[in-house]
Amino acid sequence: MKLHVAFITIFISLALTSIATAQVVWQENFDGQTGKGIIGDNPPVTNMTGITKWSVETSVDFVSTNQNFSVISNRYVDVGVVFDANNVKDEVTWQSESIDISTNDFVMITVDLSEVGELAQGDYVRTYYSVDGESNTLFHENGDLVDDFTTAIAKQEAITGTNLIITIKADNGAKENHHRFDNITVTAHTPVSNQPPAIAVSPSGTSKSVIADSPITFDLIATEEYLDRNDNITLKMTTNPGNATFAETNGTTTLTGTFSWTPDTPGDYTAIFEASDKDGTNTVQVDIKVYPGKKTIWLEDFNDPAIDDKGAYGPSNTVDLAGVTNWTVDITNAALTASDDYFKVINERFEAQDLDGEAVWISTNIDISTYSSVSAEVDIDYVGIMEGGDYIRTYYSINGGTETLFEENGNPTNNFPAPVVAKQDKLSGSTLSIIIRCNNNAASEEYYFDNIKVSTPIPSGMIMIVR
Repeated sequence: MKLHVAFITIFISLALTSIATAQVVWQENFDGQTGKGIIGDNPPVTNMTGITKWSVETSVDFVSTNQNFSVISNRYVDVGVVFDANNVKDEVTWQSESIDISTNDFVMITVDLSEVGELAQGDYVRTYYSVDGESNTLFHENGDLVDDFTTAIAKQEAITGTNLIITIKADNGAKENHHRFDNITVTAHTPVSNQPPAIAVSPSGTSKSVIADSPITFDLIATEEYLDRNDNITLKMTTNPGNATFAETNGTTTLTGTFSWTPDTPGDYTAIFEASDKDGTNTVQVDIKVYPGKKTIWLEDFNDPAIDDKGAYGPSNTVDLAGVTNWTVDITNAALTASDDYFKVINERFEAQDLDGEAVWISTNIDISTYSSVSAEVDIDYVGIMEGGDYIRTYYSINGGTETLFEENGNPTNNFPAPVVAKQDKLSGSTLSIIIRCNNNAASEEYYFDNIKVSTPIPSGMIMIVR
């Protein structure tokens, strides 16, 4: 169940020079009307005493106390007084009185909407208007909301005529589900027209960042004022930061284009986009900072065919490191006494089977002197049933000093959930050595490790791509 979201009414009068100061023609905010409407009971209770500005209609008998289509107060919600449709089971209708708009050139309607619960695809709240007896028309903005939407403002601009009726229809079907509406407001309105299209970035923000060799995408959205909705728009990129793609788009509101780029060089870049129509052009500039990605300083992935089978094996603790330059092994404390006992490279990874003691893999001394901080990681896996005496432990040593376990998965125990990655960050010094110690004691038990890597870390705050 979704947490209850308090609906916060936000009504912003746009301070554009072409819009006159809003004058309220008609409003219903349900103050002082708690309990008015239809409330579930057996039989249901309809209470419309004193209500003249609106009416309700439903085809369902609300025989459960978990059903209502009525005004509720802050006894139940955090936002004061709202009209609430709860567990209505079928479509219910709220309708305003006939509102006189004859003395206004144009009016605009806004309705605050919210929902609570886990609504389904069949649940909806729809907001309509009708002028001079014409058929119902959905509001152009948020007029048809289905499933979860949290909060929204339904809006219809540029209405002209003599009489106006507002209709709200809702349907939901669970006791925890609610559609709510409030502050149904009609204002005198001088609509904007003959304006160039607005252009916006989604996700919002004109400063983006990404790691080199990683993709970055975002959308550009061009929209017209309501009265300009039939104007043809051109949406395009005018400044390309590199080899990014953005397909020029033409059409009527609303247009969306997707910017996509995988930069390979760190630096600061700029992309500029424009949306234009017969009335002019608007532009937006997006600044993109490309950070260096991880740089691999040292890697052993055991993929070189020349080192296949290199390491140690039974039946007599044989060590073969011919051609190996990146690492060595120490089996002084192991007992590789059978032909299927080994501590060596097999199938492009290092495997440890039936060691009967500790075998040690040791990297060469890796030069990290020119880096302020490096990270190390090792891929680890196993098969078999490991007992308490079996282990695979990953250590690091700085400047030939004490061995220290990796902080993350440095010592996974018994039958750990594999595979895992042993990791250690913030290593600094002149040289780094990685040591892996293994012990198991059956032919059915094998430890594997691979992709032993030392790299520069991703810059702070850039662990993931910021869109």
